[in-house]
Amino acid sequence: MVSPDAAEAVMGMIARTLLLAWAGESFRLSSELIWVRPVAIAALLDLPLIAAE
Repeated sequence: MVSPDAAEAVMGMIARTLLLAWAGESFRLSSELIWVRPVAIAALLDLPLIAAE
């Protein structure tokens, strides 16, 4: 089940896409938070050190 807020955001994006298509626009990049969420990711690698010769 989709939350009401998520459903509203998706429907808004679909409506905007349809309006742009009817206006003749065929491609648009978007960084709307519905598709892209800022996330901080950290990684720790335990690699053996190689001694320099």
